[in-house]
Amino acid sequence: MAAGSVGVGLRPALASRTENLDLSSAERRLVGWALLLACCYPLLLVGVHTNALRLGAAAVGVAEGLILGLCLPVLLRRVPSAMVGVLVVAFGMLGTLWLLRGAVDFKSARDLVIPALFLWLGCVVADRVLAQRVLFTVAGVALAVALVELLFVDTYSRYFNILSYYVAQGAVPESYQQDVALNVNGVRPEGIGRTLFPALLGSHRVSSIFIEPVSMGNFATLLAAWGLSRPSTERGTIALALLLAWALIVLADSRYGLVVVTLMAAMRLTLVPRWQGLGFGFPFIAVTGICALAIAFPHHLADDFVGRLALGGRSVLELGWAGLLGLEGWAARHGDAGYAYLFTRFGLPLALGLWWFLWLLPMRDEAAARLRAQVSLYIALILTVSGTSLFAMKTSALLWFLIGVSVASRFGGTTEDANAGAPRAAAPSLSDPVTGRSP
Repeated sequence: MAAGSVGVGLRPALASRTENLDLSSAERRLVGWALLLACCYPLLLVGVHTNALRLGAAAVGVAEGLILGLCLPVLLRRVPSAMVGVLVVAFGMLGTLWLLRGAVDFKSARDLVIPALFLWLGCVVADRVLAQRVLFTVAGVALAVALVELLFVDTYSRYFNILSYYVAQGAVPESYQQDVALNVNGVRPEGIGRTLFPALLGSHRVSSIFIEPVSMGNFATLLAAWGLSRPSTERGTIALALLLAWALIVLADSRYGLVVVTLMAAMRLTLVPRWQGLGFGFPFIAVTGICALAIAFPHHLADDFVGRLALGGRSVLELGWAGLLGLEGWAARHGDAGYAYLFTRFGLPLALGLWWFLWLLPMRDEAAARLRAQVSLYIALILTVSGTSLFAMKTSALLWFLIGVSVASRFGGTTEDANAGAPRAAAPSLSDPVTGRSP
């Protein structure tokens, strides 16, 4: 695609105004900085830990609390009744689980609060122009830092000692050693090696602002989802998002990102708007698939594609009803078994209820409905290979903010489309997730 056509394609998305809650320029900057910090705070903490003050696990909670506090002035501008109702029911169910367990699980509360508040923030802001600007800003910062890490890894690790930071957090044993001070998965071990351009990039997996390559691959996948959800008239936006996503996936050597973005592209090419609702079934297909693999390969324990999926399936099959309901196993370490983590922390009823709520949200147009379908694929598949990545603020903040700005008129009524300015009628329906025409 020629450079000129890219520029033309970007103008509709970045130059138009949008209906919002009359946010001031200061409030817009506040939202932008809060989202940028939500993605970058891990690297900032590593920098402080390496150069100034040794930080323990509590520093992460303090940082996340401060970022959420930054959002409060905007959050309180409008309190969606549907969001309040869902939060009351969700925390009521979570509190009941705590009573039955005889212990309070603050981790599950935190995992619920972060998505809820950033979804709420997106609904209040209701500005896809701002969301896209922040998304591309984060991508640009991530790419710049990634190139510095790749080209000057020794100097980079001297100022950002990621390994020491994780040791201080208690996530890595003090006895662990490796050649560079990166995350433990920042280097592909011998015998496995890189998947993407190994001769050019070696065994180094770049992590950039996210301080672990898995999270950078996850962010790149969300970036691609946003690009692939945009209307075909916005060729520049689609091209730029996919180009940046591809660069980050290659640098992080994210096999998950490579597979999921390929599937997302196939969805965009094949799914007509009325079929976007099929995304509701993605988690059910994923759970069935990994359980079937676990039954078919009961002794396959290798750390490969089939082995990791089968491990997730075995973890679900071994839970029993008490585990599925969140009554047992909630304090256990489930490793990369995301569905086992989800069920034991929240319980199957609450997990199903939250998923139903996501799909009852009225989306403002075809682009928003496509985004929800793409994100549903991301969620369904990330839980098959990763335990807690879905809940990490460094990626989940943007994920749920993007969903929030795509919701029609903050849970009802009519709204101005972020890119066209035409009013859209909101019609919350699971069978017809698209409300209005494409921008």
